[in-house]
Amino acid sequence: MSYADKPGVMPSPPPYMQVKAENGSWVNVPDSREFPIPATTDQTFVVNLTGLFPTDNFMLRINYYQDIEFDYIGVSTSPQQNIDVYKLSPSNADLSQAYVPNSTSTGAFTRYGDVTSLVQSADDEFVIGRQGDVVSIQFPAASLPPVPRGWVRDYFLVANCWFKGDGLPYVPFTVNPLPFQAMTSFPYPSNETYPYDAAHLAYLQKYDTRIIN
Repeated sequence: MSYADKPGVMPSPPPYMQVKAENGSWVNVPDSREFPIPATTDQTFVVNLTGLFPTDNFMLRINYYQDIEFDYIGVSTSPQQNIDVYKLSPSNADLSQAYVPNSTSTGAFTRYGDVTSLVQSADDEFVIGRQGDVVSIQFPAASLPPVPRGWVRDYFLVANCWFKGDGLPYVPFTVNPLPFQAMTSFPYPSNETYPYDAAHLAYLQKYDTRIIN
C-alpha cells in the first residue's frame, strides 16, 4: 500500500534531535526546538540551542531520513551579545520565467508579473511556480538605520514554502491538491481541505490563471 492510499500519514519519518542526559542516555529535544531541515544546496545557518543541554556535554545527535552531511557543527557557549533585529517586508516582487523547463508538472500556476501581495506574509495565498520560474524580490533597505561603528549586519531571508517533486508516488506532480498552513500532513486526510472560501477563491481567480495541461 502506498502513502497515497493512506491519507494523513507522513511519507517519511520526521527528523529529530537528541542531547545527552545526566545519566548518559540520549533524550529528544522538545518538538518546538527541532533542528531545521537544511536545503539541498550548501549553506551556513545558525540554530538557537539555548537551554537544550541538561549538562555541560554539548554532543548532538541529529536524525534525518535523508542522506545529509554536515561539514562542521560548532556549539558556542559565549554570553549572548546585544543585537538589534529589523524586519523588512518585500516592497516589490515579480514572477517571471528564467528558462523553458523540460517539466511534466501541470495545473493552474500563478500568472507572471507583480506578486508583491502574495509574499508579504505566511498564509495560504502562494506564488505557485513551476520549474524555470523565478521570483525577483526587492526590500526597502534604505529604511534601515546605519550600522553603528564596530557592528556588522547580517541578512536572513525567511521563506514559507512547499515543494512537489517528480517521481514521488504519494505526491501527484500537479498543483492540486494545494497545501495550506493548517494541514496536519501531506497528502492530508479526507476531512481536511484547502480553504476554498470567498477570499481564497478570489485569490485563485486573480493570480493562478496560468493553466498548463
